[in-house]
Amino acid sequence: MAIPIGTTARQISRIARWTLTGVVTIGMLSWWWPSFEAWGSLVGGLLAVFTLWVLWRVVAGDRAVPGHALHLAMAAPAVILVVHLVRGIVHRQESPPVLSSAMDASMIFQFAVLALGVMLSQSLLPKATEHASVLSVCGGAMILGSLAAIFLADPGPVRSALALLGFAGIAVWLSPLWTRGGVGQIALSPALRARLRRFCVALAILAAGALGTLSPEAALVTGAVVGGILLVAGGVFRGSRRPLLACGAILLAGVAAVIVLWRPEMPFARAYSAGVWGRGEAAFAQIGAAEAGLVVLGAVCGWGGLLWLVGGMLVTTVWLLGHAHRSARGDLGRALTWTSASVLAACAMLAPGGLFLPAVTLSVAFTWGLLPTMLAGPQTRRPGAILLVICVGIMLLLAVARNDGLIVWAAGTFGFQERMLHAGVGFFLGLLLALLMGVRKVWLGLAGIALAAAAGGLVEWAQKLAGTRAAEWKDWGSHALGSAAVLVPYLLAMGARGCESRDVRPKEAMTRYDVGV
Repeated sequence: MAIPIGTTARQISRIARWTLTGVVTIGMLSWWWPSFEAWGSLVGGLLAVFTLWVLWRVVAGDRAVPGHALHLAMAAPAVILVVHLVRGIVHRQESPPVLSSAMDASMIFQFAVLALGVMLSQSLLPKATEHASVLSVCGGAMILGSLAAIFLADPGPVRSALALLGFAGIAVWLSPLWTRGGVGQIALSPALRARLRRFCVALAILAAGALGTLSPEAALVTGAVVGGILLVAGGVFRGSRRPLLACGAILLAGVAAVIVLWRPEMPFARAYSAGVWGRGEAAFAQIGAAEAGLVVLGAVCGWGGLLWLVGGMLVTTVWLLGHAHRSARGDLGRALTWTSASVLAACAMLAPGGLFLPAVTLSVAFTWGLLPTMLAGPQTRRPGAILLVICVGIMLLLAVARNDGLIVWAAGTFGFQERMLHAGVGFFLGLLLALLMGVRKVWLGLAGIALAAAAGGLVEWAQKLAGTRAAEWKDWGSHALGSAAVLVPYLLAMGARGCESRDVRPKEAMTRYDVGV
């Protein structure tokens, strides 16, 4: 029996959406320590969601990907790291390797994971802005995870990053109070709704007090961030200009007074000069992973890459706040809470040790991915070929780097050997080529899968040419097997779409970007 057009895509998107919600919740609760197991779990979860996302797009016949300004902000540091990696390969005999490309490759991979998380959140979770339960669960997980990490273990240098993650969770927890669907989706009486609001605010105050007691420095950073956002919002939301400017000025003055009188050691106090473009992984001879993310990025990417990243984040925030004011869907309370959550998550990443915490990376992807939707910003679309370029880049990275770093270390904790990594790369390359070439014609998708299998031989040849490692044609075989494995989900997806008929009217419309929950 025929089914309405879009039914299969709708079901796959639902599975992907709830899988991503589960990854976010579990990650916030448990991946708060920089272990290879945590990184491997994060990457595995995101790749599982990415596979569902690609199949959704195949069935929907849509090759475009959502665009986000944060991707442009991350581009400069990533390019600088790639240049350092290539220079290390070219001049490997003139200057002996410090860490054999491990840290350069690891940080490039981290940027790729963050970019993937932002893209998935932006594409799959826009409907979460109307569902208080999803936002409450994610915000509660951020709060509980950070508090549990500080209480149950000695987080040492990452205490400030975890506390900032908890403060970001408080902002996420409060954001459902201003969702378009109200507090939850169940019809509530005004009195019960008011009591529920007071209960949410009371829990937020208790959590903020606990986090402030455990990490006063993080509380000061939070106060400064919220104060700055209130000042910016005062210049944007004209109807509430005076109270916003007054509250922002008072909050910043209070933070400044506490810093002058108490003189605490702030998380971002240490500086390290490494020039405009940084030193790549060679900078780790003077710094360590426990340093502030601000220091690490400044050392490996230079102040040029750091300014591009931080400046891009700030410009994106102000730009989206402007859209929240101009759009009829914009809401002051939701704009302030979610902007605070996004900026605090970024501060957690830039705090000591925060750059290497999987939970922090996931929080940045979650909050920044939903920032355009929560602030009623424009939803841009980019060619799907961008994903193919990134996938090919990672494949070449695995081939020419002397030490693949985090990619191999995280996979090794689950018993995955190097050839299984080759198979994984072949699988995702085949999946992307099937999407880009075969959304209309099945034979073109099969040709794309065959092209992906053949690409493994070119990579082995590039590896031999670079001279970093010997080419092993068994790796090509593993790559080809991974590409061949795409045949099953791709043909099932195309077959499911073939069972849909235009003669059967759908009960709900499917949009180009997001479909019903």
